Amino acid sequence: MALDPIWKQQLVLVTYGNEFFKNQLSFSTWVNHDIFQNCLIQFRSLKTQHLLAQHFQIWLETLKTQGFTQLSLHESSLLENGTNPNPNIELLPFTHFIVAHSPQKKVAWIFGQELAEWYTADNEYEIPASQQLKSRLVTMWDFELPTPLIKQITLDLNRPNWDSINDYLEKEIFNQPYVTNFTVQELTSAYYTGTSNSDDQSLLPQDYYAEISHEFLFKLEQLDQQIEKSKQQSNSLTAEMQAFSQKVDELFSKLIVKTANHYKEAKRKVTLGNSPFDNTEKLNTDHKTIASTKSVIALIFITLVIGALVYYFGF
Repeated sequence: MALDPIWKQQLVLVTYGNEFFKNQLSFSTWVNHDIFQNCLIQFRSLKTQHLLAQHFQIWLETLKTQGFTQLSLHESSLLENGTNPNPNIELLPFTHFIVAHSPQKKVAWIFGQELAEWYTADNEYEIPASQQLKSRLVTMWDFELPTPLIKQITLDLNRPNWDSINDYLEKEIFNQPYVTNFTVQELTSAYYTGTSNSDDQSLLPQDYYAEISHEFLFKLEQLDQQIEKSKQQSNSLTAEMQAFSQKVDELFSKLIVKTANHYKEAKRKVTLGNSPFDNTEKLNTDHKTIASTKSVIALIFITLVIGALVYYFGF
């Protein structure tokens, strides 16, 4: 099952939001980010159901004044059953959730929806198409994390080995025979690289290239969508392909977390070959060392001679 595209809004909120917390990025440069077109996010209290902020700009500005200094993204599978204190709110099974960090506490922001007291059917009520909003309206609810969950959240903040991530994805996904049935394009989309005419296209702040993240987010999303399309066209997948599809989703979800929390280091190491000048430089160094040694010996010899002359002749 392809990941809900809401992960892109979450990724932008975390990465751009952290730059805002550090006073390195003003809202004027990204409040109209293309990723938020046709998507409105509200923020409410899970305990009281009060509306806290009607837009992410107000949400982030208030968090900053309250002493929050960092945002991070995590997989929803970390959340334990029974952690929802409000039975009137149904937490939605989106893949990720955001955590706001302050020195005193860590608060989760989870997607959910209010349950209508007068509607008792199991399936969600379908509003007539002509009455539906053009923009997607979603709500994030706050939930202060207990200590056991904080320990799990902290693990996602450990710096990953991006070279190992690169090698693992190539081996486990893109070098597998299943991928030959799909067309995974090269990374040319300005949507990820921020090279379009607009300055607010990239999913990550443009001061950081984040080579590995940009490349694999783009390729995994394509692969994920094509597998889902193939499934819809044939109404089923083989057992092997179903397992591979699940693996793609799992690694895609994990990569999104690593990118949100550590995108600044997401670069491949550059390994240079031996320089053709290495031996020459070593030879020059050896010559300098030999010459220096000879000079020291000559100086010692001259000093001894002068000392002997002074001793015997009283100079």
